[in-house]
Amino acid sequence: MKISHLIPAALAFAATTACTEQTVEADGTEINDSSLTELVRSSDDTAALASALDRTGLSAVFDGPGGYTILAPSNEALSPIAAGNPDDGQSALVAAILRDHIMPGQLDLAAIESAIESSGGSVSIATVGSGTLTFTREGGALSVKLNESDRSAKLTGAEKQGNNGGLLMIDRLLVVPPDE
Repeated sequence: MKISHLIPAALAFAATTACTEQTVEADGTEINDSSLTELVRSSDDTAALASALDRTGLSAVFDGPGGYTILAPSNEALSPIAAGNPDDGQSALVAAILRDHIMPGQLDLAAIESAIESSGGSVSIATVGSGTLTFTREGGALSVKLNESDRSAKLTGAEKQGNNGGLLMIDRLLVVPPDE
């Protein structure tokens, strides 16, 4: 066998083993072996969330073991709280807002939809903050409310699953930050 035939094969093998393994399911869910922090940092759609997690120190939690699900508001929705630096006195407020967008356990949209179907209309899940999220189906879309508020968000259908958690995109913040 000629060595010249082995070099391209070896390079192809090295390139595929060095990359993060990722698959995309039929419903569009991205599944890979990245940590939740890596998932958040890998997408332009979650740049503001990455900044907010870094600002509060919460990103370190999602680098380790465990299972979490983050409801990730759009960059536009997060922009008022994502900017700033950790020393501006607002990091605790930002962390509290983010914790009400985080659930213990690794969930995906299919599991939430199944739970809604089984319960006959809604399912409630505690956050790692002090709140309870209630998921319902409104028309053809999944929506979520925090506690008994009138503020809800729609799950956009975009999701990513990593080795220690899931990322579900929502269209707005569930907590309105106080005016500064």
